[in-house]
Amino acid sequence: MSAPNQKKHVVVLGAGVIGLTTALVIQQSTDYQVTIIAEHFPTDPKSIRYTSHWAGAHNVPSESKNDLKKAKLEQETFETMLQLSDATVDSERFFLRVPQTDYHEAADTNVDFLSFMPD
Repeated sequence: MSAPNQKKHVVVLGAGVIGLTTALVIQQSTDYQVTIIAEHFPTDPKSIRYTSHWAGAHNVPSESKNDLKKAKLEQETFETMLQLSDATVDSERFFLRVPQTDYHEAADTNVDFLSFMPD
């Protein structure tokens, strides 16, 4: 049994975008010690087996009015990406903010999913 003040150990499998982000978020809590197990890491020599260097992240929340859990996750993800890509933080150099325009066949009467996005 763990001592009351001892950190819990968490193992994250994979060092791609999802694995590294998960490990980072977990480790930001002072309650956990994180170990990442992966075949390839971003600092390894280039390999066709580690694609996260070249895989772009395109985070655009979808309209989730019927799925509140999904809508909450999408908003939290977008806000995290926005913070990480802010010009005042070191991680900004890993992001490229690109304006996007979407065209739809019909007007969407429920655009709540855009309410937290910047103009």
